Amino acid sequence: MNKTKIVMLDDWENFFTSNIDCSTFGDTIDFKVYQQTLMDDKLYAAIAEAEVIILLRERTAVNQHFIDHAPHLKHIICTGNQVRNLDSEAVEKAGISISFAKGGDSKSSTCELAWTLILASFKQLDKLRVGQAQPLWRQYADKQPAFIPPTLRGKQLGIIGLGSIGQKVATVAKAFGMNVVCWSPNMTPERAAEHGVEAVSLESLLSNSDVISIHLVLSETTRHILNAQHLSLLKRNAILVNTSRAELINTEALLTTLKENMIFYATDVFEIEPLPSDHPFYSLDNVLMSAHFGFVAQEVYQLFAENITKELKSYLS
Repeated sequence: MNKTKIVMLDDWENFFTSNIDCSTFGDTIDFKVYQQTLMDDKLYAAIAEAEVIILLRERTAVNQHFIDHAPHLKHIICTGNQVRNLDSEAVEKAGISISFAKGGDSKSSTCELAWTLILASFKQLDKLRVGQAQPLWRQYADKQPAFIPPTLRGKQLGIIGLGSIGQKVATVAKAFGMNVVCWSPNMTPERAAEHGVEAVSLESLLSNSDVISIHLVLSETTRHILNAQHLSLLKRNAILVNTSRAELINTEALLTTLKENMIFYATDVFEIEPLPSDHPFYSLDNVLMSAHFGFVAQEVYQLFAENITKELKSYLS
């Protein structure tokens, strides 16, 4: 009996190998999960015999070149509600069907991570922690004045994009006693007021905010929506937080601003993921990075696993 070959890509957290219940399929499937991101020949070898491919969010792009190297591919299961790096026209032309395995509340997990980055940056947590790397209790070998952390109360948070995640971020900010302003391409004062925040121009937001958090959807109109001119408006020592998409900011302009040590950048997203080990971000002290964990949460992944199993059953039935 020929088994249906199923391949899952980019399980960086090594979660799905043990959390997708393959026992219900008996001996009918050959299920292979790859933990590391595969490129070029390694990717093509992995998908060459696959009839079904499972994508974890946007970690691997599906384009015509990908399809050409997967001649047996009949079905793609996407995790989440949509996949922006999938060439739907090429997939449809090849006669490949698509289904979606939805996850849990990733909007809450993204909001929580945004605030993790904000607080760690604002309080400069690396300077406050005590541990193996810093065993001294308030003893500073260089005899320089210690960093005294400020409070968020009374500071201004500028939110770029007041969608579901931006609204959650605003709610937390108000609990801290922050003044919250917002901007997006189609924002109106009335809509902002519904969420208890003030709509301002992008220039005003950038010029006056102590912390700026980005929550826009990436599109052709929002790509590089923050350029060199915009970044030059930021207050010295402002904190720019990005848990949305890296392409919303002009990376070259951002690097120039960071190298001038004008601002602090905290990000969960990158133009290339995984981030290459020689990327300039690694050499900068004013950059805090996490490895695209915004949507990663136990509840989200568990529901992904359950719905992947359901989609496989539906396809195989």
